[in-house]
Amino acid sequence: PTATVLENTLGGSITWTRTGAGQSVGTLSSGVFTAYKTVKFATLGYTGISVNSTIEVDIMNSNVIGVITRVNGTQTDGVMSNGGTSIEIRVYL
Repeated sequence: PTATVLENTLGGSITWTRTGAGQSVGTLSSGVFTAYKTVKFATLGYTGISVNSTIEVDIMNSNVIGVITRVNGTQTDGVMSNGGTSIEIRVYL
């Protein structure tokens, strides 16, 4: 996946890697994704695929965020490719 970063105050860049169909992880070396202090927001733009498209973002550990996209419940690539999808990660210290 390719990310367009509008603002980054996390203390490092997130490296995104595709790990399977509809599944990617973002890794940040500084380990700031602190439990109970990290909030994530994800919104799909127009997908052009299906009205049953979803995105899920989870904090996996202090260094890794996981993103899963699905169509009709099946993990699917290309759901975010038409633009307009946003993922925002906020860390409150």
